[in-house]
Amino acid sequence: EEILTSEISYVSQLTNCVEVIQYYVSHLMNEEMDETLQKSKILKDWQIRTIFSIIESILAFHSNFLREYEQRMQAKDYSADVCVGDVFIQNVGSPIYI
Repeated sequence: EEILTSEISYVSQLTNCVEVIQYYVSHLMNEEMDETLQKSKILKDWQIRTIFSIIESILAFHSNFLREYEQRMQAKDYSADVCVGDVFIQNVGSPIYI
């Protein structure tokens, strides 16, 4: 139960982060931004893209993991001893940062 609660919270918070970043990238990183605002930015556009380049992949991984973990917990043959490891291994196809 603790893993499930933590994962639900993490996916929710990460979703919010992705939405904010997407808003920033689509609305604030444009050429129409006035010169004063452009100069006050802490990070350059390319730095923001680099820092957050895989956040959507991380969200996709955890969203899928959460969905499969919830399904596994509802299964008749659910066993707390193997549930997390099995679902985790199933979802790790290519290396990403978790």
